[in-house]
Amino acid sequence: MNNIPADNATIRDSFGKEHIVDGNTPLQPFRRDAEGNYWTPEAVQFPSNLGYSYPELLRWEGKYRHEDGTLNQVLFNEDINTIVNTLYGVFRDLVLDPKAPTPEGVEAIDGGFKITDFAFSVRFLKYALGGQPFWVKLYLAQENGIQTPLTDLIAEVYNFSQKPELDGSSVCGNCTQDKCCVSNQPLTFQLHPCFKSFSGVDVKSLTRDEILAYIKKRAYWRIFKNERELPRYEVEKLELEIIGSSNYTKHFTNPATPPAFENFKKEPPMIGSADGAEDPELKQSKIDPPASRANIPLNENLRFQLTIKTDSVILLESSSVDPVKPDGGVDMAQISIMDAAKDIIFHISIRRERIDIAPRFSSKDGATILIHDQGEGFEVSIDWVRAIWFAKRAQGRTPQSIQYDIYSKDGASALSEYLEVRTYPSMKALFLQKHAHEEEK
Repeated sequence: MNNIPADNATIRDSFGKEHIVDGNTPLQPFRRDAEGNYWTPEAVQFPSNLGYSYPELLRWEGKYRHEDGTLNQVLFNEDINTIVNTLYGVFRDLVLDPKAPTPEGVEAIDGGFKITDFAFSVRFLKYALGGQPFWVKLYLAQENGIQTPLTDLIAEVYNFSQKPELDGSSVCGNCTQDKCCVSNQPLTFQLHPCFKSFSGVDVKSLTRDEILAYIKKRAYWRIFKNERELPRYEVEKLELEIIGSSNYTKHFTNPATPPAFENFKKEPPMIGSADGAEDPELKQSKIDPPASRANIPLNENLRFQLTIKTDSVILLESSSVDPVKPDGGVDMAQISIMDAAKDIIFHISIRRERIDIAPRFSSKDGATILIHDQGEGFEVSIDWVRAIWFAKRAQGRTPQSIQYDIYSKDGASALSEYLEVRTYPSMKALFLQKHAHEEEK
């Protein structure tokens, strides 16, 4: 429970009641008694509270008891370590096998040996796909440059998440924030088949340089949602990082002695991202995303499906323009771009009572407003002619939604009742698609 943030950590249950996230938060829908009380994080920390135990944890057995009935913790711990080493010490047994030669990269120490272990740290934004769950799958190619996912799979990370809103109401106080998840996946055990003989063509030793070169050449990863592999432009939303690390591990001939770990460090040669691999032959093919298109009615908010970042384009199409000034009152159509916290990071308004908009909106067939994210600010073009550049109100904020409304509820918009909204990952993607569209005519 020490990992729970102290501030703004709340969750809403199915009845709409807010709960502070702590050791006593009700874990719906799991009830613990006939009175209908729910289990809590504090109560489920120990398996015995749930009425069961693992076969290896039967501490009440007679052999683990002193004459006075107290637990012999030393003997209990030694047996647990022996069981763990027997179950998971495949690599340990391989190196300790007296029939096998000691490979290069293994250092003899008092009572055992020391090797370099390797692992992947998988990091991503938990709610980047709107709260929908997804898989991160890690692979190690058995042959250079050839992907065989069924047999190459070495590890999986499943992202448990939920939609942050239900029927327009927030159900999780933290789910709209950019929460980063981290999962550590050991690699050395997965490399075991490659080292079985220590005389293979691909891996000749357990030295750091040999293993790093092998992993960099053979490792690849993909993201899946609803059993479908996501293209790279969707993976980019996760801000995925695959970071390699290494450490020294000491194994001992006495199976009752647990392994010891030291000198953990990041391995720069083992760092990857949305491209799916370090080796060019294993990288995921890159395709341009289709334009995201939706209609936003007046006085409504629309969440972007595409991640808006530097060089992204938001294209607004109005089917009509009314340049006639109103008789009176405040007349101001507003277009605002907001972040996850619904703070406005970009805003433009069209006010007919102050200026004559006819020279700017000259087409009788409506209007096109292009908003180009240029990093430090937004460039706005009207009917494909540059109009103005705005500095961003807040740097480092990711656009999440767009709102179209009018300042006065009694006023009328100069634009149409509905705006068509399209988003593109870059200006290049916009014009390539626009060009293809024109050629089809």
